[in-house]
Amino acid sequence: MKKLLSLLTLSLLLIVAGCSTEDDSDNNTQNTQNNNNDEQNIEFTIIPDPVFEQNLIDLGYDTVIDGQVPTANIENVTDIVLNEKGISDVTGLEDFSSLSNLWLNDNELTSIDVSRNSALKFLYVVGNDISVLQVSNLVNLEKIGADRNQLTEIDVRNNTNLQILELSDNDLTAIDVSANNVLNIFAISGNPLNCIKTNSTQINNIPEQWTKDAEDNYALNCN
Repeated sequence: MKKLLSLLTLSLLLIVAGCSTEDDSDNNTQNTQNNNNDEQNIEFTIIPDPVFEQNLIDLGYDTVIDGQVPTANIENVTDIVLNEKGISDVTGLEDFSSLSNLWLNDNELTSIDVSRNSALKFLYVVGNDISVLQVSNLVNLEKIGADRNQLTEIDVRNNTNLQILELSDNDLTAIDVSANNVLNIFAISGNPLNCIKTNSTQINNIPEQWTKDAEDNYALNCN
């Protein structure tokens, strides 16, 4: 009888041990699946320019150069100041959805898309090679510094809060500031244009800090 009880006890212990091992294995499998699911649920923003990504790493928004950054790391960033960094592409900037202040002076940019950065107030891209600057849907924009580029086009008619507009030494053939009633500083010299469209209030009281080439004229209509 004692031998029989011992055998039964041993069998029960083996069964319990087997169940425990199975439970551990199931738990490990579940943990691995959960980790994989967590990784799959992370949203990433593509950053093609390794120089730009390295600067994001230096700012603490990324950890390794792999062509992407977790979107959650950048969506609440309000200020980016990356002057003279050798950046040639800022693709991914569109996911900085809280961005208010952007400085990218003296880099190697030929284009920039800020059309989705609706919170943007200050934009400075002086000394690049940008040809087109799309800012028409940025209603909060107050300051644009874009001297010394290759701009051929910029439409600021919807930027009614614009206070500073610096566009000297570009390739603009036309500019319309007639909707910019709070524009205090305006620099447009060094462009191949000869007419600057204004409204009747502006043309009768040109601010002292508006500068242009001597041959350029302010007018209510430019043909």
